[in-house]
Amino acid sequence: MTESQEIYIKNMKEIFVNLENQTLDIFDMSLHTLIDNEEYQDYFKRKSSEEHYRLLTYLSRYFNNSTFVDVGTLKGSSALALSTNETNKVYSFNLFDELQLKERPKNIEFIVDNVINGKYDNILLESKIILLDTFHNGDFELEFLNHLKNINYKGVLLLDDIFLNDDMITFWNNINEDKLNITNIGHSSGTGVVFLN
Repeated sequence: MTESQEIYIKNMKEIFVNLENQTLDIFDMSLHTLIDNEEYQDYFKRKSSEEHYRLLTYLSRYFNNSTFVDVGTLKGSSALALSTNETNKVYSFNLFDELQLKERPKNIEFIVDNVINGKYDNILLESKIILLDTFHNGDFELEFLNHLKNINYKGVLLLDDIFLNDDMITFWNNINEDKLNITNIGHSSGTGVVFLN
């Protein structure tokens, strides 16, 4: 790992350790109006420690001219939060088209495909932050983590729902890489961050 990568990881750890709910909960979440699903509009507006969208919005605003990857598009809420800063580019992956947005921000590219089939490794390697929010059975999560290690990804992997069920708890507990439980500023069903360096 280069010196600049080491500094980046150190800075990100400090951010996650020191970030407070009151910092996140003041954000304007008006992009929720682009979601064409009332239930998900409500999720998008909830406070940090209930949902992770305010944390994603913070990360979007922290970086400029950067790439983010969202694995598990679903309705598009996470990609939307990550797109808050229009200087950043968001690539959002899903196996099926389940997107429910009234309008697609220009800085998001929605891709219906398997993110770990090899075609998108350059995008993964370029990404400052990768969010994984998919099957929640532990199997794909482990496969994805191993893929990142195999391609020598250096950066931050955010994991949603790490305490959702026994499979996810086992997956989280078995991660040997440097990691933090940041549920207090993320999602009530568990948010974790893994530092790959």
